[in-house]
Amino acid sequence: MNKKIFKRIIWSFLSIHLIVYVFNFQLKAQYPIQTVERLTQWIRYLASDSLEGRAPTTQGNYLAADFIENIFKQNGIQPFNGSYRQNFNFPHKVIIEGNNNVTFTRLIEKPGLPQDMWKPVDKQWKVLEDWIPLSFSENGSVKGELLFAGYGITASENNYDDYESVDAKDKIVIILTGSPEGEDGGKRFTKYVSLKDKAINARDHGALAIIFVKTQGDSANVFFPLDIEKTFKNSNILALQANRTQIATFFPRDKSLFPLEQKINNELKPQSFLIPYTKVAISITLKIEEKPIPNIIGYVKGTEPSLADEYIIVGAHFDHLGVTIPTGSKTNKKQIHNGADDNASGTAAMMELAIRIANKPLRRPVIFAAFNAEESGLLGSAYYVRNPLVPLENTVFMLNLDMIGRQKSNELLIFGSKTAVNLMAIIDSLGLIDSLAISKQYSFGIMPSDHGSFAPHNIPVVMLFTGIHPDYHMPTDDWDKINYKGMEKIIKFAEDLITTIGNLDSKLEPIKSYLVPIDSLIEDQMPKNYGAWLGIVPDFRDIPEGFAISGTTPGGPAQKAGFLAGDIIKKIDDKNIYNINDFTKTIRKYKPGDKVKITYIRNKLEFTIDVILGKK
Repeated sequence: MNKKIFKRIIWSFLSIHLIVYVFNFQLKAQYPIQTVERLTQWIRYLASDSLEGRAPTTQGNYLAADFIENIFKQNGIQPFNGSYRQNFNFPHKVIIEGNNNVTFTRLIEKPGLPQDMWKPVDKQWKVLEDWIPLSFSENGSVKGELLFAGYGITASENNYDDYESVDAKDKIVIILTGSPEGEDGGKRFTKYVSLKDKAINARDHGALAIIFVKTQGDSANVFFPLDIEKTFKNSNILALQANRTQIATFFPRDKSLFPLEQKINNELKPQSFLIPYTKVAISITLKIEEKPIPNIIGYVKGTEPSLADEYIIVGAHFDHLGVTIPTGSKTNKKQIHNGADDNASGTAAMMELAIRIANKPLRRPVIFAAFNAEESGLLGSAYYVRNPLVPLENTVFMLNLDMIGRQKSNELLIFGSKTAVNLMAIIDSLGLIDSLAISKQYSFGIMPSDHGSFAPHNIPVVMLFTGIHPDYHMPTDDWDKINYKGMEKIIKFAEDLITTIGNLDSKLEPIKSYLVPIDSLIEDQMPKNYGAWLGIVPDFRDIPEGFAISGTTPGGPAQKAGFLAGDIIKKIDDKNIYNINDFTKTIRKYKPGDKVKITYIRNKLEFTIDVILGKK
């Protein structure tokens, strides 16, 4: 059957299934069902294989959005300006278009004749047959000599450097995937094996482009998928993958590819060298196609006119990873990641709270938001913060529900409990009333979840969370592993929390010193010698000029130096900073107390300032 027709039939079936499901819910709403049953139905649908992991721009993501919108419509949650949808553009796919060429020029040696009389021979490769661009490649054209740089690893602590004996400046480097200790890096090279790290290392050694080639094996000539690269943008280097069989033909007979690979693995010594009499010209043109995706947002009016401009936001992200290769998988087989706990659980809890508050409104109005593209860098909540439906200064509290479906021993993890005066006391008292064991109350407001978009704007935040588990970001995060009874207790606690805050005579008073970014889920388990710290909040948007920040830590080095939201870090000392990967890799090379020179852009003007790095 024609694939396009088959897909249309499938999605039509799913749409009908959704309508029937929602109709059934409407019938049951007339005869109230238990919370546990309702949560089970919702999560079972949102985390079903039919929604294929709810990745942004996929049909499953749009169906999930439709489902949430219908729940809002049926239960009295009001839209803003006549619509529940706040659309924003998201990278959908990478398209190879325009000028994409790889041409090798080799001098054929003529014994007895000077080199300038040797005949150059060109060989042009076919895109998608002999080579494929990588999604993080820059667009452009380069030409240079060809250099084999082994695995492209510089690991000084292991006394190993593939670039030690060669000059990669203005060269096109051939790099093997993996490491001398295997594709996963083994014990010594784990943090160096990603294509991103190798590309950064090649670029920092002056290479113009990088040609990746897989190590010998059954899939040596299988290309990596040309998927959207969500976290590694502005790489500032051309990057491609070569067919192993084709690239091997350019190695000299006495230094052929496979024996060199074996020698590196056996001796753990680099075998880098300049491939003689060979140059390569590379042109890459990629286009990112974007599609609109929605946040789903509604609100319940408050009952007190004098508090009508003081909004509470209850949020949960509804996207997940989609169909992808599982973390740590030994194969390249993609699987559906259903994301029942992450975050169908939080989404279901948010909808349940919306229904309860709609039936019993608070003095203050409450916004209910299902954020999209959280897994790609908090993009949905960040878009809302840049384009709020009510002024941010009128937002008095934000509750984030993320992964609340795996409760054990009645425990609940809470982040942000010190982001406002008396907030911890409120949480303590409600924990006792609702018989929850608040196992720890993390003070810090900015975490790798959606409330992190609100905290830099001086908005008190709380995130509810039941902890990491072995199914986190794995295909096994399924609906039948959710603790629904535990969720019911957590939802009751959340209802009591927003009811208390929503009915206070005075709004919460933020505590800026606790609206602080951290890089670990558990602050007190971070390594003591974690390294230097600048104290910035990342902006995950694609900014061509460098690495943008959306805020600073109160009292941190960046704030003391005068950095502001919107500044774009361009360079740290002599290292160019193009993206968050560059920033993280560079800053961790320093120690607390080190002075660095940071070049940044503000309002299109470039500045340079000295900053003393701190300790987290």
